[in-house]
Amino acid sequence: MLLPALFFGMELCDSGFYATFYDQIFTHPDSVVYNFMYYMSGVAGGVVSAVTGGSLLWLRVAGLLTCLICVACSARIYNDRSYNFGLIAAILVICTGAWQSPLSIYNDNMTAALACMSLTFLTESLFTESKRRAIIYCCIAAGVAGFNTLTRLPNVLEILFILLIPTAVKDRQKMLRLALAWIGGWLAGLALALVPAYGLGHLSLLEQVIKDLFVMGSSSDSESTHSLKSLISVQISCWVEIVILMIKLMVTAGIGLYLSKKTKSISLRIIIAVAFTAPCLYWMITGNIVTVTAAISLAGIICTFHKGFTPRQATPAIAGFLMMIILPLGSDNGIYNAGTIVLWLAAPAGLNYMKRVYGKTIGWIVCLAIVAAGGYKAAAGAFYFDDTPLIDMTETVNNDRASYIHTSPLKAQRLTEILDTLNIHINSGDTMLVYGSAPMINHLTRTVPALGCSWPELLTPAMLTSKLDTSPKPEYILLMRFNTLGGKWGEPSDQYLNGTDKNQNRFHNKDKSSVIREFIKRNHYLIVCREKDFILFKTPAPTKKTGN
Repeated sequence: MLLPALFFGMELCDSGFYATFYDQIFTHPDSVVYNFMYYMSGVAGGVVSAVTGGSLLWLRVAGLLTCLICVACSARIYNDRSYNFGLIAAILVICTGAWQSPLSIYNDNMTAALACMSLTFLTESLFTESKRRAIIYCCIAAGVAGFNTLTRLPNVLEILFILLIPTAVKDRQKMLRLALAWIGGWLAGLALALVPAYGLGHLSLLEQVIKDLFVMGSSSDSESTHSLKSLISVQISCWVEIVILMIKLMVTAGIGLYLSKKTKSISLRIIIAVAFTAPCLYWMITGNIVTVTAAISLAGIICTFHKGFTPRQATPAIAGFLMMIILPLGSDNGIYNAGTIVLWLAAPAGLNYMKRVYGKTIGWIVCLAIVAAGGYKAAAGAFYFDDTPLIDMTETVNNDRASYIHTSPLKAQRLTEILDTLNIHINSGDTMLVYGSAPMINHLTRTVPALGCSWPELLTPAMLTSKLDTSPKPEYILLMRFNTLGGKWGEPSDQYLNGTDKNQNRFHNKDKSSVIREFIKRNHYLIVCREKDFILFKTPAPTKKTGN
């Protein structure tokens, strides 16, 4: 299911942001300090990148392996045969949704894999009859959750997985033992995650990025994608959208089921089924696959509290609920940032309950309709940040790190021309600030990013000014002249360069562009080359002192 996402879709933003992090974490960690909020994903990705030479394909293979871990955990935690349909249907739907997310190993899919492992061990702990095994499993579960904190700093909230214990354990002594084991294991896991940071001398960089996060959190939502106000509002808006869809589906399907049970006429039942199933299918097919899957998951989780479910059957669903609520916290786009991969443990519960109530035929119709709609949208041009229809992804970028990754001939040619021109003027290991949401340029040119952040648009104008004034001056500054954020690349223009065109947003706007241009002017940077898609600047050569 995930194989298409290995070979198709080229984007310059997120994947480049991660890949550049992996390039530099062991050699120039201060150049990617912003990424240290995802520290353990950087260590894992750094190892993969070092072994494979920074191949984007192999980074995607590593991301695929995190998904396979999630599948294995989901199959383990839902080990009741009655969940077979839910498991298979969930895997199909989640993998289809994953086509619209980055597949490279990164903080979100690594977070999901470790969270699945933690909750699977915790569930085993709750239902094993051995006291000793229960404590051991609980410690392992907590240790994985604590370790996961450094995969993505908001994962500190995974300590709340402890709430799963009282939902399944009624004996107070056992509950207390497991709670203490959880706290101790969580602290041990966090300490273990700090070991490589200590050994590599990265603790001060972790401290620095935590301070930067507080600065961004206290900024206005118009300046930063991670201000506290915007992070809270996006969570609310995401879940309001999901709950509204859930209510529409449950009410419509519930009325249809009730009326069907009240009539004895087979023909009338068919009419009722069609009349009430059709709008539900329409909402699912036309809706965002994350919204649809989350709504179905949430409905199924709520319904597991019915008396027809044993604690052993209900606990995995509650675990899935904790995962789908906690993992998106701290993301600037809520649950849509990670996509369907936060639903590995929640979706089986929702889809299985739907089959249980409406029958396997309806269950398969719904599942395959979601997969077909999601697959069609992706194939028509919705692979992550690449709007090229799948059938037109026929060319690759002429760069050894981008081998086997296909996109449109126009995008491949455009990016190849940018790289070929840059390689005339810069060398591997040079420091280059890339402004224009294109950190992939750093990765493909093997250059070192400046300011401690390969995607400077993530900084507020005040932070950007501060970093420029206090960091070593970058040898090169690359200003992109077209919008690279999103699936459709824009046409080059001076308006985009200045942050004044219609594409301006919190990432790229007039204020941030002014900061960069004033810095270039004040420090007398020289234009190395001016091309259609970019302008490359270089610091002036130092003036040689001459004697009298």
